[in-house]
Amino acid sequence: LFSACMIGLGRAVGETMIVLMAAGGTAVMNMNIFSGFRTLSANIATELMPAEDLALGEGTMDGVVCRLAAHHFHDLPKFLREVYRVLVPGGWFLLVDTCGIDDDAMADSGLDAIERLRDPSHVRNLTPNTWRTVLETNGFEVEKFEMLAHEYVVKGWMDRMRVEEPQRSQLCEMMESSEGALREYL
Repeated sequence: LFSACMIGLGRAVGETMIVLMAAGGTAVMNMNIFSGFRTLSANIATELMPAEDLALGEGTMDGVVCRLAAHHFHDLPKFLREVYRVLVPGGWFLLVDTCGIDDDAMADSGLDAIERLRDPSHVRNLTPNTWRTVLETNGFEVEKFEMLAHEYVVKGWMDRMRVEEPQRSQLCEMMESSEGALREYL
């Protein structure tokens, strides 16, 4: 389908890169802040570097994939400037991440409180409108923006982060007592 030199960030290290490679891309680098991950293909080299400071030359990548990681970045505008810098002219950027709640600041703050209690490394879910603005401000043209509903299995969602008591009970209470846009989101 296409041929590209790509980097994957966050959870793009794995299934996402395999699918892209199967479609004709050549994954030259995956970056992950987690230790102990497996290299999944001979076409993948692994590097450990902050997403906000990519140790790559300007205009060296055809594509960048960032999957379910951007809400952990402390300097999102700097990360986006770095992605833009390393892309060749006309290169592509695939971003998949969780989003906050548009048009209801209280609901969005409630969601943020839930996420931070569950995962201390969580920084912030941007709302869809904020994502569009931040991407365009940093030089990107948004060609497609899609929101997909995701149903959480609360126990598994907490187990993945090894949430223990009393945070487990607090999270359940926060979700059960939620109202309005937050309740609808959850």
